[in-house]
Amino acid sequence: TGGGSGSAGISSSGNGWSAQQTSTNETVLQNDITTAVNSGKTPAGIYVGDDGEVVVYYIDDNPLGMTAWNLEWYDGVETLQDGINTNLEQGYFPMGISFTDNGKLYVLYIMSQLQATAWQLVESQLDLAYVSNDVQPYTNEKYIPVGITVFGGMYYTLMAQVLDSELVSWTIEGYENNNYSIEQSVNNKVNSGLVPFGYLKEGEVVNVLYVGF
Repeated sequence: TGGGSGSAGISSSGNGWSAQQTSTNETVLQNDITTAVNSGKTPAGIYVGDDGEVVVYYIDDNPLGMTAWNLEWYDGVETLQDGINTNLEQGYFPMGISFTDNGKLYVLYIMSQLQATAWQLVESQLDLAYVSNDVQPYTNEKYIPVGITVFGGMYYTLMAQVLDSELVSWTIEGYENNNYSIEQSVNNKVNSGLVPFGYLKEGEVVNVLYVGF
């Protein structure tokens, strides 16, 4: 069920970013993102847990020139492919991805100055060293990692090709699931010029994907 009043609570925030808890209820989720966008935030990542926990990552202000956003969920690989292709054709850029074990596949998009010409979903072992190794060849072809998720015991990195971008810096960091230490770590990364783009919780570990433009 869930009401329409919105259930967004700040689960953590820092210098130029915040992570807000919301609901899997479609209306509440859309309302909460709309409220955040109207308050001047840009949605930059999403995590949907199998226990119903939903966290949306935001960056403050509008550094990417966002004019619209879109959140879609799919029930399989074919609808996922068709959905991402359609959104790219319409000018939307994928910003986050989250798969749940019950087979719901969420993708968050924004319309902005970022234009993606192609996309890839790169499968890896759960070890971040494998993830980095598997992603690297695509970054040489001007793909940017934009989202991270885990499904069926494998790690997935969503990548978007931005032909007019310089080679961006990126990293995925793993933290203990402790709000204070996460906030400190994210702040340090933001202060060094990186933007928190992806968010993933697996057991007692939180992964954050950072991209530097």
